[in-house]
Amino acid sequence: MRRLSIGAVLLIGACDPARVARFEIAPQKQAADATLQSDAVAIAQKFAERYRMRALPADELCRIARYASADSVRGREVGLTLCLLPKGAGIEFRVTEVITSSWGPVGNALKAELADTLMGRFGETVQRR
Repeated sequence: MRRLSIGAVLLIGACDPARVARFEIAPQKQAADATLQSDAVAIAQKFAERYRMRALPADELCRIARYASADSVRGREVGLTLCLLPKGAGIEFRVTEVITSSWGPVGNALKAELADTLMGRFGETVQRR
C-alpha cells in the first residue's frame, strides 16, 4: 500500500498544471477549406505579431502553425503558446499557458481578443471549448 501511495504522489507531482482555451472554427457554407486555413493562419500571424510571439515549427499537435512567448503569473514566468490544428472539417485555435493554474495578463488578453476576433469573422461557426 505504501508503494502505491508514493507512486500516486509522484505521478500527481509530475503533472504540470495548465490553462487552455480552445476555439473551433468551421467552414462557412460559401468558403472552401483552403480559404479557412489561410484565413486562420493570417489571424494567428496577426496575433503573434501583436503579442510578440515567435513562430515555431509545426509539430504533431500543432500541425498548421505554432507560436510561443512568455507571460507571468504572480511574478513567475510561464510559457504561452498559440497553436493551430485541424479539427474535423474545421480548425482549432488553442491558447495554452503551462505550469500555472491561472491565466497571466498576456494570456488572458490574448484569449479574450482572439475570441472577439473569431466571433466577428466567423460568427456562429465558432465553438469555444
